Amino acid sequence: MKRYILAILCLACAVSIVPSQLLAACVNPPPSLVSWWPAEGNGDDVTGNNPATVGGGVGFSRGEVGQAFSFAGTGVVSVAASPSLNFGLSNGFSIECWIGPKDLSIRGPLVEWRNGSSNGVLFSVSDSLCGDNAVGSLFANILDRSGVAHPIYSGVGLLTTSNF
Repeated sequence: MKRYILAILCLACAVSIVPSQLLAACVNPPPSLVSWWPAEGNGDDVTGNNPATVGGGVGFSRGEVGQAFSFAGTGVVSVAASPSLNFGLSNGFSIECWIGPKDLSIRGPLVEWRNGSSNGVLFSVSDSLCGDNAVGSLFANILDRSGVAHPIYSGVGLLTTSNF
């Protein structure tokens, strides 16, 4: 069975992020919103379509807005395979999240889509395909249908541990 893995440092992650109790006051979700995991003490999807399973090693702490998933170097928040999350069937996708990394010296996956054997989409902190210095950078990679990587890097030092 395919599973979509969300491995997050200290994060309230989704396609949009706002605690559910502030939803009406802050933002009206667009009609095209697929999923929204505000991390308010659980893995509930505000849209109700793709609930997440919060694994061991994952807690909740203060986030930029409300609570956030908190990882102490372990733990996974996973979402079961769903046609609504199949990026390859649509014209594109976007991912939004607030992140508050505690340690930028190690690679930290934020969001991954895996087919069971390899990453299809990867968004991470302090990561590099080349093994070069990537401390404090953002990295994204999308594999096309032929298995060709399409990496995107930010500059080194973009992120800090002192703010979201």
